[in-house]
Amino acid sequence: MGLVRIVAGLFKVSESAVQQEIDQMKSIDTDKAVLTDLKVYLKNINAGLYGRGDVPLGCIPQRLQKSGQQRTQGFFLLHLHYHTERLSDIYGNLFNVVLPSLYHVMDALLFMDELDNLLTTSLIASIFVCSQANTSSHARQRACTIPSPQRSSVDGVLPRRNRFPAEFVAMLQKREEMGTTESKEYQAGATTLMKYYSRMLYRLLKRT
Repeated sequence: MGLVRIVAGLFKVSESAVQQEIDQMKSIDTDKAVLTDLKVYLKNINAGLYGRGDVPLGCIPQRLQKSGQQRTQGFFLLHLHYHTERLSDIYGNLFNVVLPSLYHVMDALLFMDELDNLLTTSLIASIFVCSQANTSSHARQRACTIPSPQRSSVDGVLPRRNRFPAEFVAMLQKREEMGTTESKEYQAGATTLMKYYSRMLYRLLKRT
């Protein structure tokens, strides 16, 4: 299963551990709704992975898209665990962050001119950096904090170390709030940001 491999790679655990966590959910009556949502995410994301960069339009129901985005935005800060020794932590990341984020980023790759997924792409960047961090809690926390490198860019130059300048993302978000998204500076910056995270997602998928 493609998504199981992705999650196992992200959190550096065996595929069997992730699959076991998913299978165990079948025996928990109180989590039937959660399991149903999880299966929907698995089905849609895995269907998209067959194309490796060409996600079928049929796998993008608008209702799931809206539901996933709300879940990602609302649960990210509360449910992103920096320690993933326990399977319950892995499942928490899997459902609350990884699945919706991967789903939305792959969705965004189809529509590069629709730039309303800046928050989601920031989440996948944070997850990616967390997966590359050292095992110490200090290193993880430092790596998972998006304020990073020293240089920002609106000219298409990608930042180093898989980290995008927080002030650059903030600039784009501020322009969105001001309603000035038609400016050439915004369009160029947003395109750079999308290409940056698209490349990160490609590398992530290539590792699985």
